[in-house]
Amino acid sequence: MSTQKSKDDSLHLHKFATEAPASGEGLHDMGQTEFIKRTAAETVQEDASLAAQHTAEFGLPLKEMLGVIAYCYVKGVFNSTDIAALLKSDPALRAKFGRDLPDGNTVRRFRRKFAGEIEDVLEDVFRMFPKGADAGAIKTEFVHRQAADLLHDVAWTDSGAAGLPPRPPSAS
Repeated sequence: MSTQKSKDDSLHLHKFATEAPASGEGLHDMGQTEFIKRTAAETVQEDASLAAQHTAEFGLPLKEMLGVIAYCYVKGVFNSTDIAALLKSDPALRAKFGRDLPDGNTVRRFRRKFAGEIEDVLEDVFRMFPKGADAGAIKTEFVHRQAADLLHDVAWTDSGAAGLPPRPPSAS
C-alpha cells in the first residue's frame, strides 16, 4: 500500500460504521474523526438534492462515503486503491455494509462527482482543527485554499498511481 499517512496516525474507519454522535455534543468536545463524520452527514442532510440521491453505486451511503473519503484525505491517504483496500480490511465496515464496499475506481468516481462536497467538509475540518494556528485566527480564504490544494494533491497523487508522475504535495 502506498499510503502517505504518518506512522503515528491510525485510521479509525470503524467509526463510520456507527451512528453519528448526539447533536447535543459540542463540536470542540469531539475528536477529528467524529467531527468529520458529523460534518459529512450534515453536508448531505442540508442539501435535499444530495440526500435524495441513490447511492448504491458507491457501496456506502452517501454520508458515510463522504466522511470516509474526507477522513482519509485529512490523514494523508490519497490513493483511491489504498482507500478501497482500507475500507475492505475494516471488519466493522464489512459487517455493516457487506461485500459492496467500493473499489479504487468507485472511490475515484466518487471523488470526481462530489469534489465540491468533499472540499466543503475539508474546509470545516481545517477550520476546526487548524495546523499550527488558533482556530479564531484562520481566515476563510486560507481554509478554502487549504482544502482546494489538498484535493488538487489528491487528484495528482491518484493519477500518478495510473502511470503519471505524482505531483509533490503543496506547501500550504
